[in-house]
Order: sequence, then C-alpha cells, then structure tokens
Amino acid sequence: RSAPDLELALPSRENTLLVMEIADLSLDYDRNKKLPLYGKWQIPEAWLFDISHRRIERHTEPNLEGYTRVEIVQGYGSLTSTVVPGLTISVEAAMG
Repeated sequence: RSAPDLELALPSRENTLLVMEIADLSLDYDRNKKLPLYGKWQIPEAWLFDISHRRIERHTEPNLEGYTRVEIVQGYGSLTSTVVPGLTISVEAAMG
C-alpha cells in the first residue's frame, strides 16, 4: 500500500472503542503509563490481561487522569465489554 492508504488504515482515538493489553513483565508500565494515556485520549474501554496473576481488568469511564471505573475478575470469572456488543472473555479462555 501507499503511505496515504496506510494512514487511513491506522487506528486513531476517534475510531477506537477498545484497547487490550497483555501484560507479564510489562504489567507496571501497562497499568501505570499506557492505561492512563488511553483514558486521557478518551478511549472508551481498556482491558488489561494480567498473565502473572491470571486476572483481567476492564477500565471504563475515561477522564484526563485515566479511568474512573475498574472491574477485575480472576479464577473462573469473566467480563463483558461495555462498548463491543457480544464480547465476553473469561479468565479461563484467555489464559487456559
């Protein structure tokens, strides 16, 4: 593709509903640096898959400092997206 075509294909904050981060060694960086930026950029929802603790975090209600609402599940729990209809992910399915 040419450069203009690639620019049209790249996601932006205006067309991004959900971001997912998979973290093991990068957990602190993802949670404390990346997620606050996604909230500041008004990405409606961000999920963090915490591999080492076998849990999933769903961050919603973005603001200038990050997200005001965080829901965490582990074990046999699951989360459903607030912005993508029909998207439900369980810890078991995500991490085996």
